[in-house]
Amino acid sequence: MKIAPAHLDAWFAWIDGYNKFPKDKRREIALEFGATESQINIFENFFSSLLNGLSKPMEVFEQTLQEYSELEIGPEDDKPFPYFEAVLSALSNAIVRSGNANWMNQDTSIVRGLAYYTGTVFEALADGERAVAGGGRYDNLIELFGGPPTPACGFGMGDVVLGNLLDDKGLMPTGAELMDAVARPQASIRPVAFVVPNGDDDNEPLVHILTANLRRGIESESWLSNDDRKPWHNDRYTIAPMHTRISYKSTRKINKLKADASNQHAKFFVVINAEDNAELTNMDTGESVGSFSVNPAAENYIGQAIAAANSPAC
Repeated sequence: MKIAPAHLDAWFAWIDGYNKFPKDKRREIALEFGATESQINIFENFFSSLLNGLSKPMEVFEQTLQEYSELEIGPEDDKPFPYFEAVLSALSNAIVRSGNANWMNQDTSIVRGLAYYTGTVFEALADGERAVAGGGRYDNLIELFGGPPTPACGFGMGDVVLGNLLDDKGLMPTGAELMDAVARPQASIRPVAFVVPNGDDDNEPLVHILTANLRRGIESESWLSNDDRKPWHNDRYTIAPMHTRISYKSTRKINKLKADASNQHAKFFVVINAEDNAELTNMDTGESVGSFSVNPAAENYIGQAIAAANSPAC
């Protein structure tokens, strides 16, 4: 849909405040900054589909664009957000890995001002209302402040809001428990595990799954069965969360990936061959520790092997 660049900021502000004004007032504001009746109708129809709970608002948007064919729609407009499907696909994969389908909701009415954002924006909400963090894609921001052109994505969060939220949920230790929690040894600054695939495309997803599991750790049955459990209790983990990294290099050559792990001073190098076959190497000694499973439920889970090899006794 052709919108004059000079009107974009006004459009973003209009969308961001869509629910703050009645329909007549919204149309009045849009017409004042140069919107056409057809453009207003497109967005009204789109947001109406959102409010009615339709599951595929982007398809509704594209259908609405076609209904207003008198608007000049060029080839570049056939997909209003060409990268959006890739973002949703990545989120879907993350949801599958997390095992929780309830932590993400698509809301195409969020704008966040867009003063410097160039793509998808997002917010982290608690209890459905309280915004704890927010951010998005901003490819031009570093260049704006004198740096080189650098695609980037980031977020900011409120420490006071987060502290209040933890207090409300009873998740902030106090007194002696706070002192014990603060005095507890911190997570390793040095990477404990560096996970790569063996070059087989089928093993690429296993890299992200294992990395997430190692970072998450394994919680003990005794802690999970305790109705009064707290995150700082000493019996929380049977395998503590580990500082785990992956390579962002495009190469699939194991020697180059291993060099990347060495440059980042990782303690252990993990090469995934299959779900039940991941080779573990001690980077300090250069010796193979053996082959293990990437399945946390397996008796020979590689996370257990890394934890055992990384213990002070070893």
